[in-house]
Order: sequence, then C-alpha cells, then structure tokens
Amino acid sequence: MTDDRLRRVLLPRPLRAIPADLVAVLACTVTVNAATFLPVVRETPLGTLLGVLFFLVVPGYALVAAAFPGAGDSRSDLASKAGASRTDSAPKAGGPRPEPDASGLDTVERVALSLAASVAVVPLLVLPLEVTPWEMRLGPIMTVTSGFVLVSTAAAVVRRWHLPPERRFRVRYREWTSSGWRDRDGRRRGPAVVLLVVLIGSVAILGAAASVAVLAPIDGEGYSSIYVLSGDSDDVSGYPSSLELASGERHELTVGVDNEEHRAVEYAVVVVEQRVDRTGDSVTVTDQRELERFEVELNHGERWRHGHEVAPTMDGEGRIVWLLYPDGAPDEPTIERAGQYVSLPVTVAEPDD
Repeated sequence: MTDDRLRRVLLPRPLRAIPADLVAVLACTVTVNAATFLPVVRETPLGTLLGVLFFLVVPGYALVAAAFPGAGDSRSDLASKAGASRTDSAPKAGGPRPEPDASGLDTVERVALSLAASVAVVPLLVLPLEVTPWEMRLGPIMTVTSGFVLVSTAAAVVRRWHLPPERRFRVRYREWTSSGWRDRDGRRRGPAVVLLVVLIGSVAILGAAASVAVLAPIDGEGYSSIYVLSGDSDDVSGYPSSLELASGERHELTVGVDNEEHRAVEYAVVVVEQRVDRTGDSVTVTDQRELERFEVELNHGERWRHGHEVAPTMDGEGRIVWLLYPDGAPDEPTIERAGQYVSLPVTVAEPDD
C-alpha cells in the first residue's frame, strides 16, 4: 500500500487537507493533554517528560508556522537561481530587483526559531493566570497553552492554503529518505543534517534535565497545608477568629487542604473538640472528643475544600481542632502526631436551668 493510499485510509478527509507537520502538532497536543489529565500517566516520568518537551517546542512551532507559511530557499535552490539569473539578460541599471520571499523558512531555521519562540511565548501565556481565579496550576496552564496552539495551527493552515502549492512549506521526509539525505543537485545535506540533529539532541537533553528537576525537588521543599474558612467562603480572609455558640447550636465551616508534596497523598482530616487548661503560655488538653473525620486523595498542586457543620458538646471555653494526617490517621489522634493542624477557640454557653 502506497503512502498516499495509507494516508487516505487512516486520516479523515478534513485532516488530509492539513499539512503533515501541523497534523503532528495537533497529535502532540492531544497526546500531552491525555498524559496530563489521565491519572494513570500524569504521575509518571513519561507524563512529565512529554509535558516539558511540549512546552519547549510545540507552542513556538505553531506560532512560527502561522508567521512563516512559505518554504525557505535551500542553499542549492539559491545557487540554481543565481545560475539561471546569469543566463538571463541583466536588469537595467536602477531597475527593480526581485524581492526575496519573506514568508519562508527552511526546516533548520524553523526548528531553531521554534525553540526561541516557545521560550518567549509560554511565560506570556501562563503568567497572567496568577491574577485570575484559576491561578497558575497545571490544568489552566495546559488549557491556555493548548488553546494558543490550536489557534496558531488554524492560522498556519489558512495561510498555507493561500499560497501557491510550490511556495508552501512542507516537510520533505520522503525526498530525504529516498535520496539518502541529498539535495536536488545530488550533494549531501551534511551541515544542515548535523545542525538539525544537534538542535533535536539539545531539546531532548534540556527536556530530560527539566524533567529531573521537576521529578526530584529539593529536600524539604514539599509541604501540606490545612485551613478553616467561615461558612462556604472561598476567601482566606474569611478565616474566623473564634466562635460563640449556644448549647446544641450547629455552625457551618469549610476546611481546606492544599497538596504541595510533589506526589499524590492520601490525607485524613480528624475534627476534635478539646477542653483545655491555659497556664501562662502553656496549654494542657484536659478532655478531647472526636467529632468527625474525612479522607481525600490529592495529587500535587491540587486543593480540596469541604463544608461541614460543627456542634460542640463541651460547655464553657474550649477549642475545635482540625488535625491533618498525610498517609492516614492513627486510632488516637493528637496534635503531636499530626502533620499540620489548625484550631479555633469556641465558647459554648451553658444551658439555662
């Protein structure tokens, strides 16, 4: 089966009209999104490596493809054009000269410019997320970057369609393989091939180094956090300072947990009420009762918030404590054994006789 026939069988009609390199861009985008959001892959080194290579190459390549839809002149093409121009009549002095095609780049130039464009464009896309409600997290970053790639790829397809077929850029992989990496004049593409291999190797090394940095964070860098908000508030400024409740009264609060451990963690949150004895700066727990407990599994960078009601049963002054236990809670939870905790002073009015 020929390559053209195989392409017609495997690809739908709309995709067959898209240049092969831009189909590869779309395929890479879909693959990386799947590797990012599928639980089976996203926590593996493969998912991280694919993500790093995607951010280093694909956004820049899509932008360059949209900006330069034409094929650049190779060295042999320039030489042949120069030879042909010498056989033609020379233009008159002061006459107009033919202008070069400013919309074209060859393969090596395109790859090199794509790397530089990715380094410049990706920060401009993701940094504004920090001031949005979505913040700079993996999901929003992938969504914004993938959207940019899709828009740039669509623009690149349209711009190439508006060029004559002979001026459109295309990857000449069939000519390279059939001619043994020789140009149209039979000369080997040695320098260009070496440069292209060096560029691709540099990208692979840079991607591997970045992946190692992501997968092996500095010791002590990971942490978990727990906090309490008033009601169903989503604002940290809604943190209550204390509670005053009548006997038997229930109050709604929201507990939140953030995972920055650089790994998936199964958390247990144990809610207890305590009666304490304060002597100077020391606090002694004289009585404790467990109210509720929750369990949740979070991946790195994920946030969990859960609204629930508390109903203290101990009259007088005390406190409610939320104990956070990464990797499971003990049968007898205490502050000393918790990874993190947050407490809230509570005063429960004694019932009237």
